Amino acid sequence: MPFPTSRTSPILIEREANLAVLNELASRAAAGHCQMALLTGEAGIGKSRIAREIARRCQARGFDTLIGKCSERDLDFPFAPFVDALRQRIATNGADPAAFLGPEAPGLAELLPEHRELGLSQPDTPGAENSPEHGKRRLFENLASLLRRLAEARPLLLLLEDLHWSDPTSVQLLELLPRRLERSPLLILGTCRDDEASQDVIRSLITLQRERTSRIISLAPLTEPGTCAMLEAILSEPPPRHLVTSLHDRTGGNPFLIEELLALAPEAGPWPRSGILVPATVREVVARQVDGLDDDAMRIAELTAIVGEPPLVHATDAWILGFRDHWVMREHGAPDALAELPDAHFVDDAGVRRNGPREVGRIAAEALAEHPGRFWLHVDLDVLAPAVMPAVDDLVPGGLDWDELTQLLRPMAQSEALLGLDVTIYDPSKDPGRVLAPRVVQLLADALGPDATP
Repeated sequence: MPFPTSRTSPILIEREANLAVLNELASRAAAGHCQMALLTGEAGIGKSRIAREIARRCQARGFDTLIGKCSERDLDFPFAPFVDALRQRIATNGADPAAFLGPEAPGLAELLPEHRELGLSQPDTPGAENSPEHGKRRLFENLASLLRRLAEARPLLLLLEDLHWSDPTSVQLLELLPRRLERSPLLILGTCRDDEASQDVIRSLITLQRERTSRIISLAPLTEPGTCAMLEAILSEPPPRHLVTSLHDRTGGNPFLIEELLALAPEAGPWPRSGILVPATVREVVARQVDGLDDDAMRIAELTAIVGEPPLVHATDAWILGFRDHWVMREHGAPDALAELPDAHFVDDAGVRRNGPREVGRIAAEALAEHPGRFWLHVDLDVLAPAVMPAVDDLVPGGLDWDELTQLLRPMAQSEALLGLDVTIYDPSKDPGRVLAPRVVQLLADALGPDATP
């Protein structure tokens, strides 16, 4: 089968639910209620493609649009995505800057120094009003006022891409806008690589989620059927089974990598082990992902690259129970299994408690006994709440109590399919009286021993 020169999928695959959510937010915005959403996911997962599709749909509904973008050089450039949006609008539409910015022009002039005709607004009196913080707040209000005025003319889409490279000042403004423009017909849509986001961006996302002023939409990789559908859309005919399997296994369902590697795929048989020139675009994506690995993960990646064999345990055979919220883990600098193993089975601490720890453990044990048939139980003690188990590496809010963890472990510890177990992360230096060590031993005795529950 000859592969086409153009490898871009003409349609979006497995994104219907995401588009439905964004369409609903656009409808609410058009009705006069400011909405904000952030598309997150790894590089190449399709954030910009969805954002462009929503921009097209909003324009068809009569929305005005402002589109700005961050670059890696913008981490220390205040208001970078907003300035880019203003400059793009002025350059693309040939708009008169003073007319476009209207009454806010003097207050925003310092953001656009190339337009000297705008003038520059300064406070009349010296003192506190001239401090950097007051100047920043004045810019906040002027930008909010401009967006409000533009949205009053017709509904407005503000699209800001690559916010993982955003400066702290822009992040603060994003937190402010949904509150300041609550009754404006405005949809704010951002894209962000959550595996590259700065601590400022992560804290802002947590704040927006907590205040319920933004929707965080995490994009998942394509399933294998989704990969098949994408290839069929590109090739205009059903793809060979070996092509679907090989591309999905090598890309993990990342749409960009599928498109880029399609040109390298053999028309029949297995992939060659050498002699493939990997596109620079793919090398850049992989390099960024590798740069984020810790030392242990880097060593595993190096060994995997040398051996060239699949992992001993596939992510789809892993059950990760009792983990904390994705953004909470990132904020506290703790390992985030959800980001590193997106294909694993996850039940967070709230889900364990909601469904009952014994029932969650039973479901996991039965699933593991059925496939792959035998399993190993790894007990990481920082699954416990810091209040009951402070002698661990990462003290992250939330977590289970001793009884909940016992009930969660018992069905798996009692399973005939269990090969063995290990316990980690007990730090004796944080348990000077050694009062927690016996409690860990009791946990294992309760999990492995006879069930005393009536």
